[in-house]
Amino acid sequence: MSRETAPAAQGGAAGPFEANDSFFADYYEHVAAEDLLDYSPETLGRRARYHAELAGIRAPGQSVVGVLNETDASIKMVVANDMPHLVHSVTAELTRESPSIRLLVHPTFRVWRDPETHALLDVAPGPSRAGLTAANAGHAEIPDVRPDELDGIQDGTTETWVAVEIGRLPGDSGAEEVIANLHGVLADVQAVAEDLPTIHAQVTAAVGSVDGFPSATVPAPDQLRELLLWLDNGNFVFLGYSEYERTTAGGRDALRVRAGAGLGLLREDRPEGGTGPASGAPHTEESGEASPHSPRALTLATSDLRSSVPRPAYLDEIRLRIFDDGGAAAGERRFVGLLAPGATGQSVRRIPVVRDKVLAVQEHLGFKTASHQGKELLAVLESFPLDELFHMEQHDLAQLATEILRLQQRRQTRLFLRPDSIGRFMSALVFLPRRRYNTAVRLRIEQELRHAFKSPSIEFEVRLGDSPMARVFFRILLGPGTPAPDVDPLELERRVVAASRSWTEGLDESLRDQFTAEEAARLSTLWQGSFPPGYRADHDAEDAVRDIAAFEEFDLDGTGGRWTTLCWLSMSGRKPRGRRQRTRGCASTSAPRTSSSTTSG
Repeated sequence: MSRETAPAAQGGAAGPFEANDSFFADYYEHVAAEDLLDYSPETLGRRARYHAELAGIRAPGQSVVGVLNETDASIKMVVANDMPHLVHSVTAELTRESPSIRLLVHPTFRVWRDPETHALLDVAPGPSRAGLTAANAGHAEIPDVRPDELDGIQDGTTETWVAVEIGRLPGDSGAEEVIANLHGVLADVQAVAEDLPTIHAQVTAAVGSVDGFPSATVPAPDQLRELLLWLDNGNFVFLGYSEYERTTAGGRDALRVRAGAGLGLLREDRPEGGTGPASGAPHTEESGEASPHSPRALTLATSDLRSSVPRPAYLDEIRLRIFDDGGAAAGERRFVGLLAPGATGQSVRRIPVVRDKVLAVQEHLGFKTASHQGKELLAVLESFPLDELFHMEQHDLAQLATEILRLQQRRQTRLFLRPDSIGRFMSALVFLPRRRYNTAVRLRIEQELRHAFKSPSIEFEVRLGDSPMARVFFRILLGPGTPAPDVDPLELERRVVAASRSWTEGLDESLRDQFTAEEAARLSTLWQGSFPPGYRADHDAEDAVRDIAAFEEFDLDGTGGRWTTLCWLSMSGRKPRGRRQRTRGCASTSAPRTSSSTTSG
């Protein structure tokens, strides 16, 4: 496709660096050639020069953001220190409202700047592009840069330049909003990068503290130590830390953040980091938190703080008790982050704490590992979201696993609800026949859950494996400071079942629900393909059943019309199921036939 480029907005005042062919080659070096085929050399060159102009002046530790608008595209550009999670966080923010990325360019450069004006002087391929490691990058020779040209100039630094092309933004206000949002994300990325060594030092300290825990703590000290080491071994993306002291407020036990303890996303100067439990004011124990006298030393929960690093998601919390010399609870360490993608792919038999829960559930149900039932149970537990396995108590997990094994045999659609221990979220686990699942079904189910719980935010995760059942997990945010709505689980499940079926399946099930098996089969065969798309869009299956009953009373085939069970329900004063109650065509005086009602799952 051809693209006409609008005049580029001016970036910061450029330093003596001038973009040339060598710079252009380095800039696009790691972009696939086929991704550039639709762009003219002039367009690519103009974008790279704009990015160099944007990078013209950048003070240490600061990030620069700009937007280049073209006729049918906007290119968001970032210049920042090379930091973990930078590219993923930027692209996640830009696609948060679902726009697609047309082109992504993110070279890493070794750059030299004037120590006083911070003007860009020279650019060379970064350590990762030159085959250098982070350890020797500061001492390596940089191609095409003479040492005598760098006298008096600060040592080169590594920068990442990100350019993301999406559809054209609407006006200047759209560009300003994007720039402001990106600055917020970049500030979070930088806070995590700066504090990450200290956060991991706190993990090491937490592992060491477990040796002094009372022997009766839950989980046992050796399990705690193993879990913390597993998390720190690349299975958890640590993004923040804070520490709390136990105190009292209004005669109740309370926690108060220790001044200066916040790190990463829990820094006190971060807007979200200084609210609620992370503020300096004491706060009473949240519902579900272990009391000071409880043996529970570890609590795993979902935070109501959303992360922007490396993706928008609610943070996972790891709460670890702090005990004084007498073995009494004196405070709490709190780590926040996200489970790493590699962790969710591991077998539940290899994950500390979870592994022990799985074995306990297996023993409780009396299943041997090598038996068919034991293998089915393991397959069910392997399909669970990993954070749910951490959060759920053993007896709840055993009961839920038993229900899931039953529904898989019957191929039923089922809904399972579980409030979290802190009262912030409701978890909804939906199983349905795989043939029924598609995006439209998932959206209809989500709409039912949002309406039932009056939730401002719902996250979902889908698993489609070898099983004939699809599994969809929803995390439903409950309104802050308000009790969870009183929801009837059976009624909500009925609405979920209705939302998961196609219109044709709904008609077949409604007919079987209202008529004898023989009559339902006849009506389904006769009428299933008779309703046009417009009717299906405006009416549900229960409406169609009533209309079928009415049409059946007309002399359509010269037999004088057929009496239907629904007419008998109407004349006997019983209300048919559904929203409308029409009885047109039910004036026949023939004797009604007896029907039996069956309910399908």
